[in-house]
Amino acid sequence: MLKSYPLAMQGVEFRGHGVTGIYEMGERIAFVHFAFAAPSEQNIAAKLTPSYVLLDTFSRDFSEHKRSVLAYEQREIFFAASALCYPQDGHFVLNTRY
Repeated sequence: MLKSYPLAMQGVEFRGHGVTGIYEMGERIAFVHFAFAAPSEQNIAAKLTPSYVLLDTFSRDFSEHKRSVLAYEQREIFFAASALCYPQDGHFVLNTRY
């Protein structure tokens, strides 16, 4: 059986996407990725890019799925190559200035 979890959020048109990493986190598998949305007129005027860091966690048999989202606006673009992400004490540390 094939299961898919599309990159979709209500009201958000994505323009870019990248993968930071896939990690084991206890009994779960974590998929950390980032995305950029289409900027609004206000974002364009302020030179800001709507950005998201997404954490999808799965049970080991992929029967359970949860998504956490960190939304922010920035003037620079975040690249996976510039990030260090690792699990620590049951949480994730994401250093976007690595």
